[in-house]
Amino acid sequence: MPKLFYKGEWYDELSPTALAESEFEALLVKNSTIIAPNCIVIPFKKAVESELGTARADLAAIAHDYREWIVIEAELDIHSLPGHVVPQVRTLRTGLYDPSFAGYMCSKNRKCSWAHSLGFWSSSTRHGSCGGKSLLATTWM
Repeated sequence: MPKLFYKGEWYDELSPTALAESEFEALLVKNSTIIAPNCIVIPFKKAVESELGTARADLAAIAHDYREWIVIEAELDIHSLPGHVVPQVRTLRTGLYDPSFAGYMCSKNRKCSWAHSLGFWSSSTRHGSCGGKSLLATTWM
């Protein structure tokens, strides 16, 4: 199995079935400064509605300046990519996000205030890439 050398330590690859999805999500949040250093990564389980249906993401990444944010879908390989993951991501991508989502995200981040959350829907704010990174976290090989 491949190994990763990071900051003086070796890390072994895990089997995609070694962790439950909730454990994988917790690891992403815990190590978010490595994955998305310009963002705050938080749990995000609020239902998102779109013309395609309803879906729940797993995490959200909020830029430190609160000008960009994205939802993150973290999946293990137990779900079908074309049958489960792609439709869910399409629903999340076309979702209708209103100001209630700002309040929800602030409730998951103790550093956030309601004044910060209002910035999510200012004219300069966009649902974006949080520093230019595409974040579909997955263990797909």
